[in-house]
Amino acid sequence: MFGAAHKPYIESISTSVHVPDTGPTVFMTPFGDNVQAAAAEFALGRDWERCYLIWDEADTYSDEFKQFFVAAYEGQGGLIPDAVAIDHIGSGTSFTAAELAAIVDPIAALLTNADPSDDPDVLAISTYLPDSTAIAAALRAAGVDLPIVGGDGWDDGELYVDGMGDIYYTNHAFTGDGRSVEYDRYLTAFRAAFGDDPLIWAGLAYDSVNLAISAIKRADSLDGAAILTALANTQAFAGVTGTIGFAGGSRIPAKSVFVVEVDGPTQVLAESFVPAVVPDPDVLK
Repeated sequence: MFGAAHKPYIESISTSVHVPDTGPTVFMTPFGDNVQAAAAEFALGRDWERCYLIWDEADTYSDEFKQFFVAAYEGQGGLIPDAVAIDHIGSGTSFTAAELAAIVDPIAALLTNADPSDDPDVLAISTYLPDSTAIAAALRAAGVDLPIVGGDGWDDGELYVDGMGDIYYTNHAFTGDGRSVEYDRYLTAFRAAFGDDPLIWAGLAYDSVNLAISAIKRADSLDGAAILTALANTQAFAGVTGTIGFAGGSRIPAKSVFVVEVDGPTQVLAESFVPAVVPDPDVLK
């Protein structure tokens, strides 16, 4: 609809690399899932070279993030000796004890190997909240203290409790103490208006609106074609979720990835970087 009318549409939630394929006038504010496979680069940077992988084959986000993570991790020399596929997110229900045991028990068993060199260094768990939090809690309750890495589907406030730690996930901004001036200003205004803290997707929506306003001003016109040209030429737009720009005809922005660490009730910025390795969208099966 938007493409036929030559009107821009700015997606603010989905990280799927397929979003621009839905129409020639569709842009994204979030980075793509291939970019947040930076979790692999982060893990290898900490010398976590053996990874056990868990993903939810019932969910497109989980499956695609998993594929990009594998491409980035193995492409940089990491080893994934085993993986567990679950089929849960589509059910819309909480995990049963048996379902959690089926996830946790194989991992716990790995750590009883006679040869510790066979143990994984890290767990990569490609799931979406609240499943991510439930799996992490079950792992920690079972004594599995391996580091965990994941994508933005781990951005769940319920995760930040005592007993949770050594968990790292990619996100579109850092919202804890030491956050950027732009995000702090936005957070103050959001709290004043709504009396609560925003989820990260609210920040992306906020950036989408302001990016559209910026493009209209730069186009100096309400003509759809002129606004599209201005959007495509966006460079260094300072948003609350990072600096946004579109290069080489791509309608997915080139942005930094924030790796957030869960340290009990505290959110810590572990690292922020532009990934050196970004898997090609064509790796998806």
